[in-house]
Formats: sequence, structure tokens, C-alpha cells
Amino acid sequence: HRHPIRQWRWEGFRNTALRLSKELNAKVYLAYGPSEVPLMGTLRKGVEDKIQLLPPTTLRQRGALFQRADVLITNDSGAMHVAVAVSTPTSS
Repeated sequence: HRHPIRQWRWEGFRNTALRLSKELNAKVYLAYGPSEVPLMGTLRKGVEDKIQLLPPTTLRQRGALFQRADVLITNDSGAMHVAVAVSTPTSS
């Protein structure tokens, strides 16, 4: 999210992703926007094998990917609304 008050810190996403990967043996993928590319490198540093990146997609493609997910953990953002639109459970 563009507004800091509505953003979850990247460490929270990283810690949650690693916990899901370790405790549930979940496949974890990160969706991101163009301005977040540098952050993805920081977030994944040293754990690239546990946290994957989704490729750049169109809105429809992103919806199709989210539809296949068990859950989407997100800021209050467009991604959350896309997930809700395709009936993917969300946690923000």
C-alpha cells in the first residue's frame, strides 16, 4: 500500500512466508508491483529456495493465479480486492 499506516513491514511478510514454508511445507509466492522489485531482493535474501516470485502478469492472469492459492496474505491493496473477487481467502 502507498500509505505507510496501511503497510505491513516487509519483515512481517518474510517471517510469515518462512513460517508457512517450514511448518506447513507450503509453497510461498510473492506478488509485487514494479516499484517493489528492489524490496523483493531484500525480502528473499538467503531464502530464495523458500520464497518464490510470481512473474509479472496482467490483472486477469493475477486473478487466475490468486484463484489457485489457498490463502493470500496482503496489505489493504488492489491485490486484496482481486483475491476477494476470485474467492481466495485473504488475511491482511
